Amino acid sequence: MPPLTRKGWEKYARGRALGMTQSAAYINAGYSEKTGNVQHVAKHPDVMRRVEELKDEFLWGETPDVAPVVNELMRLAREAARVGTVPAMVAARGLLAEAGKLKGRLAQRPDVFDSEPFEPPMSKAEWRATYAPKG
Repeated sequence: MPPLTRKGWEKYARGRALGMTQSAAYINAGYSEKTGNVQHVAKHPDVMRRVEELKDEFLWGETPDVAPVVNELMRLAREAARVGTVPAMVAARGLLAEAGKLKGRLAQRPDVFDSEPFEPPMSKAEWRATYAPKG
């Protein structure tokens, strides 16, 4: 979503995305406390969408390269979390992990199949023969 065309609304949305209260963001955007229209701005669908979008951008560092993908993964994770079931929470966790990988915030786990061939664990007798004190 591009910045809002009303400069006051955009400044309000940025303030809310940064954690300001509704009143503080409203005043910071240049509106007067006395007008009492803070709820009109706060509840406008475009403003609400912009606040959520900016929160995602601020959270992930405003990187333009993967930002749309990361933002969509974050949106889907929020939706999955709202469902509240175990499978939905597993899906949300996976989506968040993928978003983190895209941003380079999480270490990439080596692919299990790219590692050395699987060796079964040692038996007790093998372990003793290898690691037990000699003597």
